[in-house]
Amino acid sequence: MNREHEPILEVKDLTVSFQDGSNTVDIVHKVSFTLYSHETLALVGESGCGKSLTAQAIIGLFSSNSVSISGGEIIFCGENIRQKPHQMQKIRGLQLSFIQQNPLNSLNPTLTIGTQLFESIKMAHITTKEQKKAACLEMLKLVGISDGEKRLSAYPHELSGGMRQRVLIAMALINRPKLLIADEPTTALDVTIQAQILDLLAELQGKTGTSILFITHDMGAVAHIANRVAVMYGGKIVETGSANEIFYTPQHPYTQMLLTCLPRLDIARKTPKPISGAPPLPGQFKTMCPFLPRCPYAMKICAQESPGLFGQEHQSRCWRALSHEK
Repeated sequence: MNREHEPILEVKDLTVSFQDGSNTVDIVHKVSFTLYSHETLALVGESGCGKSLTAQAIIGLFSSNSVSISGGEIIFCGENIRQKPHQMQKIRGLQLSFIQQNPLNSLNPTLTIGTQLFESIKMAHITTKEQKKAACLEMLKLVGISDGEKRLSAYPHELSGGMRQRVLIAMALINRPKLLIADEPTTALDVTIQAQILDLLAELQGKTGTSILFITHDMGAVAHIANRVAVMYGGKIVETGSANEIFYTPQHPYTQMLLTCLPRLDIARKTPKPISGAPPLPGQFKTMCPFLPRCPYAMKICAQESPGLFGQEHQSRCWRALSHEK
């Protein structure tokens, strides 16, 4: 893999915990990955696997006071921002931006699009009303919204779902951030609009150079946009690799089963095959492989010890991967 670009984000042994009375439960356990400049890393997995909590930990905004970071490092542009909460307040929205899941809930229904775009501008050299308006119109044009003057005076409910999502992207990128975290940005949209939004993100990345951490459960979206992929299960990274490695030579059984959920036209089986069973609860299966109850290849050692990540560039948290490594 090409390493000519510098790391933008390094997550090292990140652990996120939930405080339930006197009990502390790890929801995200020692997650590590690196995102380089000018690339898109997809963090993928079923609902409840911990991918959105990982994103919230990076951005420093948890939806509950019972959830907190209990270990690890978050290094953004060479600085451990976990140890510098005041620094996070300065870079959030400026160098590091976040797109949430539901565009209707993410926009204030009582404020015009123009007002919300104006409030998103944090660049020091854009101060006057005229400069802000010009920046907003330029950004709306960049995300494919025509008649910008009219849209600035519109309210969120007056726009379509796809248009609202484009506005959120405009708000996230208006300060030209180094990193964009997109948490399920296409979930609430129909398939045609989803493809348009994914194409837009890829196009904007080419123009702005922004790195993207793309959070999703949709392997189709991953194939569309990602350079590299990190697969999460039970609060842990279970496989990492390039998009080609994940799609053509997946090593972890969970990744293989995720791919069977995709409709295929090139083989006899053309309908998706769901994964049987349910994901583990937080804190469950501490001393064994968390995928054990659903795994068709389970071995004796899987019930005795949780595997580490095996491999170099392409890594898998599976004892079978260790045998392949040898």
